[in-house]
Amino acid sequence: MHETRPDNVRPRETGRLYAALDALDEGRGQIIELAGGPGSGKTRLLAGMMNEAERRGTVLAHIRCTELEQCMPYRSFSMLLGVWPMDDLLAQSPAEDRELIGRIIMRAHNPCRDPEHSESWERYRAGSAVRALLGASAPTRLVIVLDDFHWADQESVELVDDLVARPLGGPLLLVIAQRPRQASHKLRSTLAHGIELGSVTRIELPPLDLEQSAQVLGMHPADPLLAELHEAGQGNPLYLTALSKGSGDGLPAQVVGLLLGEIAPLPGRDSIVAGAAAVLGEHCDIEALSAVTEFGTDEVEAAVEALVARDVLRVMDRRRGFTFRHPILGQVVYEDADSTWRLCAHRRALRVLLERGAPATELAAHVERCLSHADLNDLDILRRAAEEVMPTDPQRALRWLQIILDTFPEGSMDARTRAELFLLLTKALGLTGRLEESRDLLHRVIQLTRPGEHALRARAVAFCAVVESFLGHYAEARALLADEVADILTVADPPPEAATLLIEHGMIGALDGQMPACEQVRLAIRLAQRHHDRVAEAGAFVLSALCDAFKHLPDARESLAAAAEFTDRLSDNELAAHPEYLGVLGWTEMLVGLFGEAERHFTRGATIARKHGQDYILPALLLGLANVRRHTRHLADAYRLALEARELAERINSEQLCGLALALEAQILIWLEPGDAGKALARAEESVGLLRSGDFYWNIVGSVALASVSVLTGDPRRAASILLDAGHGSDLSRIPRVLRTQCFVVLLTASLDAGEPGDVWVEKAEAAAESLDLPASRAYAHVARAMLLRRNGDVAGAVEHSQRAADMLAATGMVHARAWLLLTTAEHAAALGQGRRVASLLAHAKELGRRCGGVKIGEDAARLEQAIADAPRRAAAAPPSSGGARPAAATADLSVLTHREREVAAIAGTGLKTREIAAELSLSPRTVDVHLTRIYRKLNISSRAVLARLMAESREHAKH
Repeated sequence: MHETRPDNVRPRETGRLYAALDALDEGRGQIIELAGGPGSGKTRLLAGMMNEAERRGTVLAHIRCTELEQCMPYRSFSMLLGVWPMDDLLAQSPAEDRELIGRIIMRAHNPCRDPEHSESWERYRAGSAVRALLGASAPTRLVIVLDDFHWADQESVELVDDLVARPLGGPLLLVIAQRPRQASHKLRSTLAHGIELGSVTRIELPPLDLEQSAQVLGMHPADPLLAELHEAGQGNPLYLTALSKGSGDGLPAQVVGLLLGEIAPLPGRDSIVAGAAAVLGEHCDIEALSAVTEFGTDEVEAAVEALVARDVLRVMDRRRGFTFRHPILGQVVYEDADSTWRLCAHRRALRVLLERGAPATELAAHVERCLSHADLNDLDILRRAAEEVMPTDPQRALRWLQIILDTFPEGSMDARTRAELFLLLTKALGLTGRLEESRDLLHRVIQLTRPGEHALRARAVAFCAVVESFLGHYAEARALLADEVADILTVADPPPEAATLLIEHGMIGALDGQMPACEQVRLAIRLAQRHHDRVAEAGAFVLSALCDAFKHLPDARESLAAAAEFTDRLSDNELAAHPEYLGVLGWTEMLVGLFGEAERHFTRGATIARKHGQDYILPALLLGLANVRRHTRHLADAYRLALEARELAERINSEQLCGLALALEAQILIWLEPGDAGKALARAEESVGLLRSGDFYWNIVGSVALASVSVLTGDPRRAASILLDAGHGSDLSRIPRVLRTQCFVVLLTASLDAGEPGDVWVEKAEAAAESLDLPASRAYAHVARAMLLRRNGDVAGAVEHSQRAADMLAATGMVHARAWLLLTTAEHAAALGQGRRVASLLAHAKELGRRCGGVKIGEDAARLEQAIADAPRRAAAAPPSSGGARPAAATADLSVLTHREREVAAIAGTGLKTREIAAELSLSPRTVDVHLTRIYRKLNISSRAVLARLMAESREHAKH
């Protein structure tokens, strides 16, 4: 079995060439056609085969044909007969053959064909002489390689035809490498006939597959960039190399050199037509080529025919036009053309495309390449093109807008046009992540606007406020909007833009905890209705619903229904100017527990933002959608959305949105990947770090997320410290009201863990829930009451309140929270020995956990089931009490203890006294006694001795 080189990406084809060498070693010769397009790897394969032939001691003769030799009869075989060992064989040939072959060689040096010497009988004699010469090589093993034989002269092809028709019997391996598209009809016919006869073996080089492309580029097969390069390179090794190495500093010199070698021999007319094709790109047809080259159509058709024959151009499959065989060749042709000629060619191409009504984006590509003759029509083309590509390619839009401003000085256009261009530029800067530059330029645009230009100024101010808020500058955004609103309302009849400014001011203020006055909301509605502005009217009703929800008025849901009705009437195109209205509506619906409606509006807003390229607003919409799905759908889906939101936020350099995304990721991960709690903690801590740098009403969610994760990882004291610090004291006044009930539960957990009374936190949780009157808040208040009752020994009361909390969430669709509450209820019921009820609760909790991807729910449920199953065995193994009966505590489950109680129990089980335990845990002796009293009650035991036996049994069980 042969060995191939490790860098060989075509092992199958290499194997077939090596097999031919093996056959030659056994005395069997053959003719091989190696067929492949330019850059497909023929030369590499031939080099490998020739090296192997030399290593084996095989005699080797090799020539490479060139285009300039096509007009010289027998030139290819003349070159072959001039290299060793063919020259030695010629010297040993009969005199008559040497004379005839000598005439062939002399004729090869004459560039003009001589019809008198093209008679068939002489060609036959020449073929016989060459056959005799090659036959004289036997029994020597001989390999002849004819590379680029598609350039061979007609007479040399006829000699090959004779060899194909009457193969030699000796150990001669003839390898003919050629490009099928550029080969003459005669050569293609000869080789095809040989394949039919069985005298020719064809080895074709197909495009590389993805794995082979990875090997060429030295990339991992899973690299996402690989598929893109593979498709762009069309599986061609040469183009793949060029694309991978030429993205920054142009094409590699080696690639350029090879391709220039193809176009260098082009005659002047063909070269100009090729250059025109490179200028025209996708609009390359005979008429356009004629207009750009200023040649007649007959000349163009002849040149195109020649370029197609050379495989420089190819006929398009679905259009009456032409294209380069690969864009890289077109790029080389373009760059090789004279720069002055190119400038004029682009101007002529622009006229052609204007007459054909081409889109502005296609026209702009020519305008930017002939700017020395630019006029105001060109400015208009570039502006329209920038507007067209802004949603999908803001970087290109940014380039075209900068070209306009660099090419056309301030005095060449009116002030309003310049301000409009600047406003477009600010949007492009924002979409490409350059928010601070966008903000600075927006302030300049605002200064450039003249009195009375309310529409332009309002758009600039509104967008500037959005950018300021994404940069975390909410106070600046509100102040900017407030000044503009105050100014625009001084007009006797405020223009339509006044309503939009009022809405943006109210929404940004509300999201930052500064609710607008009711009169401001009513004014926005009146102005929108007066000017028949359906979009502004919908936005005003959304703002009204947001105010009602924050003030927790009884009619908040009614306001939301009205806002949803007005918004749903609008088309996506109408809402494209303000997709944030859908976002604010969704957040408001989520606050009051309308998760289904919230998901619908977030989804629609995200779809509109994607379609219209508004990436600056998309992260906020995706965060809302992720938060909804965290509660109501699969956690993995929510996590994916949160990740996407963070990636987009990083792209636009919005630390605030990044921080909010990280907080959400942390709260999802702790339930989705409980085995890697460190990852959730790290995300939460990173969130706090990012959000702490700004002053935003919702920045507190980073601290809330970190506290929640800390509790679930067994560190409630840290959680309490975080919340008390972030909330500015025990009332948590700094924390949004909708989050307070849940936070009071965290503080209660920490207090119970430390052995402190928790009544105050339960009362605060219930008061907060009552003020909100929302299902989730009331459920958390019941959770708090259940925890306190359990601590005080009222397990039945704990079961009742926990079950009530779970039932409250049934109608909200909060699948994950309900699964957790059912599991908590099962833990309480297990302490009462309610086996059937526990089994039912656990089955329901596990099913909901599976539905939402709550891995932690499943793991906690499995632990509880195992503890219940192990309880009888532990009871049987426990020693009898002094009264002769086994204590009930022997069947108790240590999971009913808090983290601090388990610490106290573990140390007390070693025999230490109360004061020693207190010193060990930095507690007061009284606190230790309180803990021990609760431990005895929860485990249903009466003495420290029984506790010691129970803890010893627990340690022994843990070992196994």
